[in-house]
Amino acid sequence: VQTLIAALALPYLATAAFVVYLDLRVRTEDLGWERFAAERSPAPVD
Repeated sequence: VQTLIAALALPYLATAAFVVYLDLRVRTEDLGWERFAAERSPAPVD
């Protein structure tokens, strides 16, 4: 039972920690979600 709980909880905790990291990064760097999305997407071809 403990193994099953760990198998379900650990990926959830890892995902939650990553989301918190991204949220704090956006807040502390004061870069808007638009700039964050632009940073993650490939550069537009003009």
